[in-house]
Amino acid sequence: MSKDVGQVEIGLTFDGKTLENSQKKVETQTKTWATKLGSSAKFAGKAIAGGLAVGATAIGALGAASVNAYKDFEQLAGGMQKIFDEIDYNEIAADAQNAYKTMNISARQYMEQIAGVGATFAQTMGDQKGYETAKAGMQTLSDYASGTGKSVDTLMEKYQAITRSTSSYLSIADQFAGLLPQTTDGFLKQAQASGYLSEEYTKLSQVPVAEYQEALTQMLGDGVDQMGLTGNAAKETATTISGSINATKAAFDNLLAGLTDSDADLDGLIDDLLESAGYMVDNLSGAFEHAFVGIGKLIEKGLPKLLDKIPGILERTIPSLLDSAVSLFNTIMTRLPEILQTLINLTAQIVQQLLAQLPTLLKSIIDGIMGVILTLTKPENIRLIIQAGIQLLMALVQAIPQIIQALSVALPELIANIIAFLTDPNTILMLIDASVQLFLALVKAVPQILGALFQAFGNLFRSLWEKLQGTFSEFVGKFGETVKGIFKNAINGILQFIENFLNGPIDIINGFIDTINGAFGSVGVNLGKIDRIQLPRLAQGGVAINATTALIGEAGKEAVIPLEQNTGNWAGLLASTLADEFDKQELGTGSGITVYMQNTINNKLDIAEVGREMMQSIRRAV
Repeated sequence: MSKDVGQVEIGLTFDGKTLENSQKKVETQTKTWATKLGSSAKFAGKAIAGGLAVGATAIGALGAASVNAYKDFEQLAGGMQKIFDEIDYNEIAADAQNAYKTMNISARQYMEQIAGVGATFAQTMGDQKGYETAKAGMQTLSDYASGTGKSVDTLMEKYQAITRSTSSYLSIADQFAGLLPQTTDGFLKQAQASGYLSEEYTKLSQVPVAEYQEALTQMLGDGVDQMGLTGNAAKETATTISGSINATKAAFDNLLAGLTDSDADLDGLIDDLLESAGYMVDNLSGAFEHAFVGIGKLIEKGLPKLLDKIPGILERTIPSLLDSAVSLFNTIMTRLPEILQTLINLTAQIVQQLLAQLPTLLKSIIDGIMGVILTLTKPENIRLIIQAGIQLLMALVQAIPQIIQALSVALPELIANIIAFLTDPNTILMLIDASVQLFLALVKAVPQILGALFQAFGNLFRSLWEKLQGTFSEFVGKFGETVKGIFKNAINGILQFIENFLNGPIDIINGFIDTINGAFGSVGVNLGKIDRIQLPRLAQGGVAINATTALIGEAGKEAVIPLEQNTGNWAGLLASTLADEFDKQELGTGSGITVYMQNTINNKLDIAEVGREMMQSIRRAV
């Protein structure tokens, strides 16, 4: 046993030049084979060629990945043989291949981790003992990580650091709290009490490195065993989802590297992958089964409680939603004339712009269509299109036998697999159980659902009726004013458009007149301009002094009253009608009523109508 005290540093360098050359050669051959396979697929038709090209690319990628995985594994294997040159490499290789289920790591990861720690241990303890101690430490930390959720890579880094020398214990011991004492004196006493170190040492610094490394590894194992986690990594491989997934990934990594290794046991690697994948499927299917049962119970117990809450939620939220809806509607109706006017103005501008650009736009469209037609009808293009169509048709015809053959081979197996799955007793029982649970939950919940819905709709209609009663009268008034404003703005917009349409040519003619007057004014030429057309609006009232073209009634009823020739004594007839109506209604005087009306009077019947409308307005006022 070595008594040397101190620190050991091991540095290893691997020459991968030959390995890299081999990798490049294999990758080149793989890609060349994949390319040739994709090219030869052209003889089977374009459809089959596309599928084979994709498959060839995937196979090429798998081959390249396998080469990369084997390159890393081979380099690590060479390093392990140099580190533990006194041990049979087959022992290390067997442990590495089995690590997927004992530690949930691949063979490559096993060699990476054990090389970091084992190099130091082999130097201080010898190859055999150093390897066994490093393997025990790795297994302990794997069990601890799987049971606590900690990172095994981080734990291995700390394990490598704390076992480097006795002086590193105090600074790293806190990373293993719960497994190791936190002081050097505490570690020494516990190791001596367990029989791992001799009683002759009074300080940890007196302990040789090899003894310290072995004792620390044994104490880590004791701590994990006291927590009940010994063998936990292997147990989780078969019983937990995360463990089985990690094991499956590790087994696939082993198979990927073995595809390129001529000495690999491919049958064994495939069996390992299928075994771990089987554990994964079993764990996932069990989880899904429990999930379906849990969902059924959740619906059965939770849905009635949720339905009990719905009426209260609706009663609290519906009034505020109705208030918001009414407020939003009122805002829209208030701003509607402005919005419509903006849209009318914008539409008029767009139409004018389109009319102005229409000749250019039509010319561009016609030129483009003619260009396409001329290009397609060129003899050489027609010939190319016909040839491409014939080639496509021939490729499809040639591919039909291969497609039919592939379908005839694949369909029976696919149908058989589907039938086997559907007729499997476990599948049928699981589906029946889940369906029954779901149906019973829904049946139990139907009365609560119907009751809650009836109550909710009753509250909803009652709230709607109360809101509509309060807002209907106000809405009708605002709606009438809004509609009247819309028509008024629309008519004014149309008038403005007509004036602009008519005044456009007049402005052009007046421009020519200005040009002529400017050019020949020195010789006495002075042509008069044409007056612009403007249609007056009398909705707000006005007095016509002479003959005037005007728009009447564009904003409601208006009265056109002659001021100079009172033909037919219409004023007297209106006064007489009003007096008769006052007598009939027995209205007193001094009520201070003011009535505003707009009507057009053409004959006596119109006068009588004005009188009746005025009396109706007065009755409403009083």
